[in-house]
Amino acid sequence: MSDLNDLKMLLESRYPIVVIETWEELRALDLIRRLGMREGRPVFAWNVVDGLRRLEFEDAPSQKHTVEPDALLGQIRGTNEPGIYALCDLHPFLKDEPRHTRLLKEIALHHERLHHTLVLISHQFSIPPEIRRYCTRFSLSMPDEKQLEHIVQDEARRFKQEKGERVRADRASLDRLVRNLRGLSVEDARKL
Repeated sequence: MSDLNDLKMLLESRYPIVVIETWEELRALDLIRRLGMREGRPVFAWNVVDGLRRLEFEDAPSQKHTVEPDALLGQIRGTNEPGIYALCDLHPFLKDEPRHTRLLKEIALHHERLHHTLVLISHQFSIPPEIRRYCTRFSLSMPDEKQLEHIVQDEARRFKQEKGERVRADRASLDRLVRNLRGLSVEDARKL
């Protein structure tokens, strides 16, 4: 829950661009979706394959005309409805493309009027110097022991559903497993 509150505080502090470097893209998108729903703000997600789509609705159609970053950023810039825009893997389109960087800057410069927040999600993101002052970084937290125990229990239930066998462990074994999972991301803990 602290990730949700921490991200909410960043958005309330009026940074127009939030950068999230993570391998857990789906977790980041889910966090942004939950925040938007809690705050009553429309949330959009973009990637170069699907284009822009509403994130709150699972089967919302993609806007295929926004697949190209130029069209996407132009549409966001021209939209008057405030929103949170989660942009996945935009970073390669900023390198050697000053127009895209300028469009990001234009959106950031008009943040007070338009109330758009861009959340740039990628495994690695170098912020261009032209927009650095409009950006802040956010990191997804590692799961605590309670969350890790919940993950282990979820995976045990899933195993039972798939294999028809119940996972058995005593409390000491469960505690040891949870301690050994500390420091792993949610996604990595689920894999083990």
